[in-house]
Amino acid sequence: MNVLYVTGHLSDVDFIEHELGKIAPEIRIDVSPTYDDVLARVAIPGRYDAVLIDPVLPGGEGLRLIARIQERKLPLAVVVMTGPAAGNPPVQVLEAGADDYVVKRPHFVDSIPWILERAVERRRMAAEVCTYKNSESAGSGITQEPARRALEGALRAAEARERKEPFTELAAAAVQALAELAMPIGDCGSVLMECLDKDDPRRTRAVRLMEIARQAGKLARQLLALRSRQEALDLNLMVAQIAGKLRSLAGENVKLLTILSPRLPHVLAAPPLTEQLLTALVAFARDLLPVGGTITLETAQRAPDAAPEPEQCVLLAVTASGYSVQPHAETSVLDPFVAACGGSLSSAGDAETGVTIEVSLPAECQFAVP
Repeated sequence: MNVLYVTGHLSDVDFIEHELGKIAPEIRIDVSPTYDDVLARVAIPGRYDAVLIDPVLPGGEGLRLIARIQERKLPLAVVVMTGPAAGNPPVQVLEAGADDYVVKRPHFVDSIPWILERAVERRRMAAEVCTYKNSESAGSGITQEPARRALEGALRAAEARERKEPFTELAAAAVQALAELAMPIGDCGSVLMECLDKDDPRRTRAVRLMEIARQAGKLARQLLALRSRQEALDLNLMVAQIAGKLRSLAGENVKLLTILSPRLPHVLAAPPLTEQLLTALVAFARDLLPVGGTITLETAQRAPDAAPEPEQCVLLAVTASGYSVQPHAETSVLDPFVAACGGSLSSAGDAETGVTIEVSLPAECQFAVP
């Protein structure tokens, strides 16, 4: 895929190219910093499949540039980087004529490849619909009518998803904020319980505060899992596919071992979010080993003892062991990654036996192929 990256922040170019080169080497990027240069480049037929725009251009030309590209009816997908840093909300970007957008948030580059692919595919479907309509007008529409209708239906469905996504993003941000607030609220309730006497009537309010925080955290996890485009995912296969990335992340002084249970049930999760969870777990375990050691990544066909239906869960465990392991690190930094996958987290261990982080993930009933 050939992409023209339009930005007034040339300092961001190296970062974007480096990150995309790691996760999507098939995407080839050219850079254009000026309005006139963009229009000259995209005018060459077949040169680019998509234009990726950071609206921060000299003179505030970002949104106008989208309109100019669309006015020329060029066969290009237009994707815009948006969010707090860009100053253009998703709704405004789509109303200007963009096909899709990328929200600037942590790890946002990971979403660029599939967003570009989706936008380019929708442009391709629109072009095929036009081709069928032109063929029908020429007298050959009888045999192509079913195909045209199928393409038009797929195109309408894609456009409907695009119209909903700005509101989905806003809801996701609200749910994420709820997930991040639930834990400190519960901690406050716990501290109050410790400070108040057993017969203090205010303990009832502290208990209620803790219960509200627990319910809010549970609801946030459910909502985050619901909006994450879940599918039946072979966790063992994902670990194998990104094993090289995880070993590199662990560092030279840390050995990474994997113990993958055979016939592991599929987990219900979104692949990008599951990969982020695996990466976060290994990075967390690495930080527990300041002078090196071993990280063991294990999958199992069991669940924590508290689970009412163990067969419906998959356990993902990461153990950091070695000399001078740090046993008291705060695991709350992992909560957003675990919540996004609809899981629950627990930790145990000490400096002698090592520290184990266990994540219980919801499983699909079907088994993976051995």
